[in-house]
Formats: sequence, C-alpha cells, structure tokens
Amino acid sequence: IVLEGKILGAMRRDVIEGDFRSNVSQGAKVKEYKLTELEMEQSLLASKAIDGSWTAVDFIPSENIEKEPPYILEVNHSPGTRGIEDATKENIVKTLVKYYADPDNRISVPTQCGVMEVVNVKPFGELVAKFDTGNSGRSVIHAEDIKITGKKISFKLRGKRLSKRIVDYSELRTGGGEEKRPIIELDIDFAGTVYEDVQFGLDDRSDMSTDVLLNKDTMTRMNVMVNPNRKYVITTKFTIIKD
Repeated sequence: IVLEGKILGAMRRDVIEGDFRSNVSQGAKVKEYKLTELEMEQSLLASKAIDGSWTAVDFIPSENIEKEPPYILEVNHSPGTRGIEDATKENIVKTLVKYYADPDNRISVPTQCGVMEVVNVKPFGELVAKFDTGNSGRSVIHAEDIKITGKKISFKLRGKRLSKRIVDYSELRTGGGEEKRPIIELDIDFAGTVYEDVQFGLDDRSDMSTDVLLNKDTMTRMNVMVNPNRKYVITTKFTIIKD
C-alpha cells in the first residue's frame, strides 16, 4: 500500500484453495510481508507511473528477490484496507484520513485555459490577459501617466485613474537596460472566483497585445493549466450587454 510516495505496509495473499484468485474479499488469508529494497523501489515506481496518490501495487516476487525485480501485475488506484490492516495490525484508515484532512495534501486537477483569457480587474473591468507560463517574476498591468508621491502611486488605464499604495519594487533587465517597477495589489475576478491582492508591476504595455500579463504564481492560485495552442477556452473576448 502506497500513500503519496510512502509505503505504509505490505502483505502476502495466498491463493484460495480450489481457485486461482487471492482476493481478501473471496476469503484469501493474509500475512505481513517484508519488502526488499528492490521491491520497495519497484512498487514506488509503479505507483508513480499512474500518478497515484493512494494505491496498492500487486506483484509476484521474483526467484531472486534481492537482485531481480518483481513481476508487477497491476496498480489499484482505489484500494481497500481490510486485508492490509489485518496483516500489519496498523490502523491504515486512520493514517489515510489524517493525511487527507490536511488541505495541503488534497490535489485538484488544474482547469485548462487558453494563452489569452478575459479577466475582470477591479476597478477597470474586463481586460484581456496573457497567461505567461514563462513569467516567474511579477504579473504586469498596463499603466499610463504614472505619478509617484512618497509611498503612493496613481496611474491611468482605460481612462480611469487609480491611486494605490506601493507595496514593493521589482528590479529587472529589459532591452533598454535596468528598470525598477513599482508593485501594487489589485483584485482579479476570473471565471467567477475573486483573487484578492494579486501583485502587479506597472508598465507601459501599449506596444503589447494585452493590457495584462499574468505570472506563474497567479496561475497557480487560479489552478489553471495553459494550452498554448488555444485562446479564450474559459472566457470569451466579447461581452453581451443586456438592456
């Protein structure tokens, strides 16, 4: 039995008399089995091969268990615990529940999105954003007529002027040399979920294809996976205005 790359226990199941099966549910007897290092390695590799989180690896031991790998039969991605608990005398269910009770251990499959999508950046409204998987720095938003007064900054976008507190500066090298960008925090509404305090660097993006460039950290928060060959998978570029 494997839980997120850790072996919780192993058991041997004997074939049922008069049958070829060794299922515990069919009455097979079990006992604890001590894995060799090679068997542990192969079991973990088999679990990883199916991207398993909670799995049971079934195998037949080789003749030379210390030097020859086992014969992997199958990897069950939703195993029961009755037999393994009887064999190991361990409360496997308790370990399992405790592990997944921690939100950090729960995995959700990312939603596919396009390389460009529409986001609602408050207070500017709907803007086209490029989802840049190569951007490990800060997200960027287009800004015009930037004015800095102490720790405050004001700028224009789409005819609206906004004043915000500067939370940081980012230093980067561009084609024109070194540049220091002020960082502010804005809220984004994307696909019905609001992401608060997303950090943006301010820059003149008038020569770029989008007003917004999102970084990897923001995409991780959104739990999206970018399809570079598609645009507007989740959203649409046009909004229908109802009377």
